[in-house]
This record gives sequence, C-alpha cells and structure tokens, in this order.
Amino acid sequence: MTTPDRHRDPALIHFGSAARTAREKAGKRLVEFAAEIDISEYHLRSIETGRDRASNIVYWKIADALDLDPTPVLRKVAS
Repeated sequence: MTTPDRHRDPALIHFGSAARTAREKAGKRLVEFAAEIDISEYHLRSIETGRDRASNIVYWKIADALDLDPTPVLRKVAS
C-alpha cells in the first residue's frame, strides 16, 4: 500500500534510507538487488523511499542481505 508523503512513518523512512545506503555501499544496483531478494524493482524503490510497507519476510530479506537491523521497522509493521 502506497502511503501519502505526509503520512509516511519515520521508522519506514529510516529503514528504507538505511537499506538504500547499504545497498549502494555494497555496489548493488537496484534492479540486481531486487532480483536477488525476489521482489520487483518498483516495490524495492517504494520501500527505500518509505512509501510502501512490505511483508515481514521482505524486511528480513533486505536486512539479512545488507546486514541491517530490521527490529524497529518490524515493530511498526506489527502495530
């Protein structure tokens, strides 16, 4: 579900930004990384900008692949 900018959750924005930074630092292009974790490029872009929520499994895939802590965003998704 895409969220209007004024209603975007800070935890989602923070996780998305951290994911993008880590992905770029690892030298992974968006298209390649999306394929690696088996989601669409569009969905990954929406997660990285904090515009879309994802399933817990997708957050875990991103976090695991990029060595991030998914706990804050998973707490938000669960609530």
